[in-house]
Amino acid sequence: MKKNIWFLRPDSPELFYMATKLSEKFNINLIISNTMWGKKFMNKKKFKDRVMINEKISNLSYYKDLGINEIPEKNSDYKNLYIAMQIMERNERFESELSFEERNYVLHKHYAFWKSKIEKDKPSFVIFPNIPHMYYEMVIISILNEKKIPAIIMFANFGYTIFLDKDFKAVDIGNGKKFDQLKNPYLDKIIKSKPIKHDVLLNEKSLLIKDIFFLFKQILQIPIRFIFSKKRVDFNSKYIKKTNFVFGENSAFNENIANVKNAINTFFVRQFYNYTSKKYTDLTKKKYIYFPLISHYECHYHPANSPLNYIIILENLLSKIPKNVHVLVKEHPRQFFFRPQQKFSRNIDFYRKLKNFKNVEYISTNTNHRELIKNSLYVLCSSVSTTALECIALKKKFINFGISIFEEKHTIHLKNLIKIDYDNKISYKKEKQSKNLFFPERIDYDISKKTEYMSKSDIKSITKRLITLIYKY
Repeated sequence: MKKNIWFLRPDSPELFYMATKLSEKFNINLIISNTMWGKKFMNKKKFKDRVMINEKISNLSYYKDLGINEIPEKNSDYKNLYIAMQIMERNERFESELSFEERNYVLHKHYAFWKSKIEKDKPSFVIFPNIPHMYYEMVIISILNEKKIPAIIMFANFGYTIFLDKDFKAVDIGNGKKFDQLKNPYLDKIIKSKPIKHDVLLNEKSLLIKDIFFLFKQILQIPIRFIFSKKRVDFNSKYIKKTNFVFGENSAFNENIANVKNAINTFFVRQFYNYTSKKYTDLTKKKYIYFPLISHYECHYHPANSPLNYIIILENLLSKIPKNVHVLVKEHPRQFFFRPQQKFSRNIDFYRKLKNFKNVEYISTNTNHRELIKNSLYVLCSSVSTTALECIALKKKFINFGISIFEEKHTIHLKNLIKIDYDNKISYKKEKQSKNLFFPERIDYDISKKTEYMSKSDIKSITKRLITLIYKY
C-alpha cells in the first residue's frame, strides 16, 4: 500500500517535477500551492482534486462556515501556535491591523480544519520544500507534532541544501557532507572575495529619483484601479481582514491602496535611516561586534528564529559582552526595497530603540560589509545568511542565531554563548552536532529571467534523496 504524502507549497518548475516523481512512488493526497502553480497541478488528472490554493487558505475562503469544533488541548504544541500568531504580521495591511483576539480566532479556525483533515487523510509523511513561513503551516506543524506524524523541511540555498525537522533543527539524513567538502562556483567566489553578479543586482540601491518616480506611478494607478478593478479579487493578495472578525479575499483596488501606503512608508523610513545612521571611515580604531540584519519577512528570520526578535537577540548579546565593546548594526541592503511581501516591515521606532541602547549604533548601508567583518572582534548573524559564509571564508569566528548548522570551529550559537571577556576571549557551552549535514544540490540565479532555479540534475538528485528518506519511515 502506497504511503500518503502531503506536499506543501511547491511553486516552481523544479518542485512541479519533484511532485510528479514523488507521485509515482507515493499517494500525494494534498498539494498546497499558489494560484499560478495550483492551476498547473489541477490540470494534471492525478492531482486535480487534491490541490488547495495558498492565498485562499490564508484568508479562510475554504472554510468560512466551518465551526470551531476542535480546541487545542493541554498536550498541544502551543509553541508553534504562538509562532503562527507571530508570523501573521505578513497578512496585515499595516502594523497591528490584526488584534490578538482576531489572530487567536483565525488560528482556532485553522486548528479545527487541519486537525479534521489530517485525521481524514491520514498523511504518513509531510514535505515542506522550503522553510514554512505561512502562518497556517505552523498550525499544521503543531498538529503533526500532536499526532507524531513525521515531516521534513528542505532548505536549498545558493551554496548547499540542508534538511530540517519540524523544530527547525538540521538533521543528518545520511550521505551528507561536511561544509568544508562542498565545492561550487558560488562558494568559490565567496572564498575568493569575488563579486557575485546576482547578489550585486539584488542588493543594488535605487536612486532617490527612481523611488519618487515609483511612488508617483503607484499613486497614478489608484483612479484607474478604482474604475476597472474596484470589485475584482486580487488573486495574489496576502491581506486577509475585511472587517472586524470577518476575513476573506482582498480586491485589487484595496491591494493597490495598501501597497501605495506601504511604499510611502518604506520611502520615509529609508530617508530616516540614511540621515540618522552613523558613517565610519576608519573601522580599525573601534572595538566592536558586527551585527548585520536580515531583511524583514524573510523566512530565515521568522519563523526560523522565532519566537525571538532582534531586540531580544541584541539585549541577550549585550548582557554577555564587556562595556567597552560596541555593537554595530547594519541594515540589510534590500530592506528598503518595496516588495509585496515587504509590507510595513521595520519602522522608525525600531531604529530609535536601537539608539537608546548604550554602545549600540546603526551604521550606513554604504559601509563596506567585508571590512566590517574583517575588523570586528566577532560577527553576530543568521547561520543561513551569506554573511555566515563570508565569515567562514575570512576565517572570522561568528556567533549565529536561528538554525544551527555549522561546526564549532566556525561558529557558536547565541544560546550557547556564556560571555566575552575584556581580553576578547569567548566562553560558551559545547553542543554535540552532526557534521555531515550538507548536500551539494543548490539553487542558482537566472539573471535574464530574474528568478531562482535548480538545475535538472540537482532536482533529480534531491528527489531521490527524499524518496529514500520517506521509505525509512
